[in-house]
Amino acid sequence: MLAGGEYAIDISLVKEIIKPTVEPTPVPQSRHFVEGVIDLRGDIIPIIDLKKRFNIEEDDTEFTRILVIKREDIIVGFLVDSVTEVIRIRENMIQDAPGRVVGIDQKYIWGVTKRSADSPLIMLLDIQKILGLDEGRSDTAVPV
Repeated sequence: MLAGGEYAIDISLVKEIIKPTVEPTPVPQSRHFVEGVIDLRGDIIPIIDLKKRFNIEEDDTEFTRILVIKREDIIVGFLVDSVTEVIRIRENMIQDAPGRVVGIDQKYIWGVTKRSADSPLIMLLDIQKILGLDEGRSDTAVPV
């Protein structure tokens, strides 16, 4: 959850979910949405604040968590307001993302779904695009 909106990522990319216990160490000259790095059992992991990445108003919560994501050879942590549940989504329940969703650029969302007809939209995040891995330029990739 981010700023009251519901988002989802492919659970197969989630290595673990942790509660932040230390402030990330800042990295000079990193992108504005990189909070810094943490040492997680010997692995140095960049921490990306998704609210800053998406230009969403910031508001810390007591439920803040870090989603540790592993994609290919990259491990990164996404700072989120909370993690509520794991849901199974049938492919026929996924629709294309509408233009601009809650101020977030459509390029970061590959689809939308709902739990039921009267529930709020869940935005399905495109991890590759969030990390800048699809842009083919080393200076746009998120990991510090």
